[in-house]
Amino acid sequence: MGAIKADFIKDAQGILRRTGDGDLVVGRRDHEPRSPGVDNVDPRTALELLRAEKPAGIENRIAVAILEAVARIGLRDPREVAAGVHALDEALDSLSDYRASEGVLNPVQRQIEDLRALLMATLGHTRAVQPPVAAIDTKAVYEMAAAGARTGIAQAEAERWSDMPLSKAIERYVSEEVSKLSGTKHREDVPRRLQTFLRAVGDKPVREIAPGDLKAYRNQLDLMPDRFAARFKTDDLAKAIELNARRLKPYPHNGPITVNLKYLGPVRRFFDFLVAENLIVTNPAAKIQSTQKELGSAKTKRHPLRVSQCNVFLARTAQFPVPTSSRWVPLMMLFSGARPNELAQLQVDDLRLDFNGRPHLNVLTLEEADGDTGPDEATARRHEADKRTVKTASGRRMIPIHPKLIEMGLLDLFERRRKTAQRTNALLFQDVKRDTYGHYGREVSRRLNRCLRQVGITNPRLTLYSLRHTFRDACVEGGMPDQARRKMMGHALEGMDGVYGAALLSRSESSWIEKVVYEGLDLSPYLVLRGAISGNRGRFRPA
Repeated sequence: MGAIKADFIKDAQGILRRTGDGDLVVGRRDHEPRSPGVDNVDPRTALELLRAEKPAGIENRIAVAILEAVARIGLRDPREVAAGVHALDEALDSLSDYRASEGVLNPVQRQIEDLRALLMATLGHTRAVQPPVAAIDTKAVYEMAAAGARTGIAQAEAERWSDMPLSKAIERYVSEEVSKLSGTKHREDVPRRLQTFLRAVGDKPVREIAPGDLKAYRNQLDLMPDRFAARFKTDDLAKAIELNARRLKPYPHNGPITVNLKYLGPVRRFFDFLVAENLIVTNPAAKIQSTQKELGSAKTKRHPLRVSQCNVFLARTAQFPVPTSSRWVPLMMLFSGARPNELAQLQVDDLRLDFNGRPHLNVLTLEEADGDTGPDEATARRHEADKRTVKTASGRRMIPIHPKLIEMGLLDLFERRRKTAQRTNALLFQDVKRDTYGHYGREVSRRLNRCLRQVGITNPRLTLYSLRHTFRDACVEGGMPDQARRKMMGHALEGMDGVYGAALLSRSESSWIEKVVYEGLDLSPYLVLRGAISGNRGRFRPA
């Protein structure tokens, strides 16, 4: 019959040694030194290895009996083969009876019965009668016995892990981990993504979820219509895909970044949690990624606005009332590189006139002007209670105010708002409201993106956020050092600079803001409306 592979025997031996002791390293071949040049082991040696184990427990003894019978079938001696066949039949019979007495559903019962039928057909007699050796198709018996043993080993390994249903595991994860997330949107999005996964794969025990299930789910996600729940009024991903396919003009699919980050990402972290809790042995989603090809590099996701496009856009935003975010956010983004939400959530006390010898915007940093003493206790308590957020830790920064923004009246805006506000932490822009997810700039961005489309800028790669890209290009054109630009825009510093470098701009770095220029930029619409506030409408009178 040939030799039994050494790896197979060692795997079986390892499972028996690990049973019940909780030590996942014991008996694993990847944790044990291997003898060079050993590819297989003689069946007689396999028998000696198995008999030396002396397992405790009924199921373990039956498992060894099954493997021992398989090893005997692998011997070339016809009598050993026949004895192995009888021993295998008896061992399988014992396993079936034992699991039935324990009330355990046996997933390999059908294979056991198929093997027994083959044995009976081959032997032609009861188990007590010795069959003619010549009548035994030893190859067929061996192959079926080996397949049954492999299945039994896999089942024995799986039964060490949790039979907790997927739905219950998700509930536990949401309760213990998702509830700790800082952002309200994340706390709401993650459970929804996991429910989508649950509907796709079914409420099976977590130990039975395999990479194949994740690949099937990934394949559905790659066909998932954008905003399918809102468009098709269903949470059933398969149904949404079917309905979309029936459309004369189907909605576009979500791209690979959305699939990987928003859908597969939460599922991967969920299984990481199950591994850490010893509910499963490995993460089946670890290597699963979208199969879609990225159409362009990350840099081409958004394009910068050209100066001519900025002129058209700013001519429209200059028409908004002077104290509003819709008027100021585009101009401030163009000359600071700040994010819309960072500007929309500015408060009246976020202006620093004396940092590095020039005016700066304070974006949620606790640093004092001298950089040595740090915040006082009252300031620390106020910041701790602050509900505003930044995208990353490096987003907490000081942003130098460009001379053009001063010329357009930004400092005057702060002063007037400070006089009318009843508290120092009042928002700079009164038309901004915090949404249910804690964002201040979402509605501002939507309103200004509509303005972009209204003035004829319809390329989907051109959005309000493109102004950050325009600012970045102007920084490079002006020769600004990369480290100064990263600090100014709220990007993490690279390499050891990110570990040891100062987080805030130095005096010389702040001065680079003056090098940001836009040849041909027309700010006359903003200059025309500079003046005193008119009536209750809050507009400037034309100069």
